[in-house]
Amino acid sequence: MLGLRDQLRDAVPSPQAQNLAVTLLAAYGASSYFLGRSHDNNLLNISVFFVLLLLAVRMVIQPRLLRVAACGMLACLVAYPVLANWSTWGGILKDGAFAKFQPNRIVAGFSYVDPAGMKAMQTMMGASSPEVSAEDAARGMRTIYTQFHEPVVVLDPALSLEAGEAGSAWSAFHGPENYGYLPSPLRRQFLTAVAARLRATGWVLVKRDYQAEDLLADFDAVYRRDRMMDFGTYYAIRYIPRSE
Repeated sequence: MLGLRDQLRDAVPSPQAQNLAVTLLAAYGASSYFLGRSHDNNLLNISVFFVLLLLAVRMVIQPRLLRVAACGMLACLVAYPVLANWSTWGGILKDGAFAKFQPNRIVAGFSYVDPAGMKAMQTMMGASSPEVSAEDAARGMRTIYTQFHEPVVVLDPALSLEAGEAGSAWSAFHGPENYGYLPSPLRRQFLTAVAARLRATGWVLVKRDYQAEDLLADFDAVYRRDRMMDFGTYYAIRYIPRSE
């Protein structure tokens, strides 16, 4: 801010001032993500924006102290990725998976219809969840996609995006964990805009003991319920855009 203030004193902003303004705003925007997900690893995820900002500060000629400070902070940011998250690498080495590259296995871990993914989802639900929950979710996913060939959103404690074809986007709540903390009027505005654009029919697969009333109320405000299906510990609702 100090560097930008000094640069903007000129009648015509210099290219350095313009670069500084853009990178400063980008850094502020990225920082808002960290405020919502305050984990040390997320500092690493957004650090590139601060690298750009410090490079822009380094181009400022005066005051010299700003350039020195920017260089010092850049050195720290270069060292940070090298030193961070060594515990994760330790676990990978212990499992003998350091030299393995298995993207398909990672993707499968986010799918209810894959045995590995179903096991992971059951673990995410917690020990108190019935052992058949993930199996019921997988059965629901398969049944809906086989009979209707339509996409499904799952609302349960795992809040995972289905990695298979059945998890294709059909509404604004693609990845419902991203919208739970937004106020309902804003969620409904987003739902309405996407429904008008995609005009797609889809399903919401809900775990019976999951607190999904607020999100379902948003769907009901924008879409029309067409039918419901029972899958034991889960139930499914088919939603159709109200314009249809």
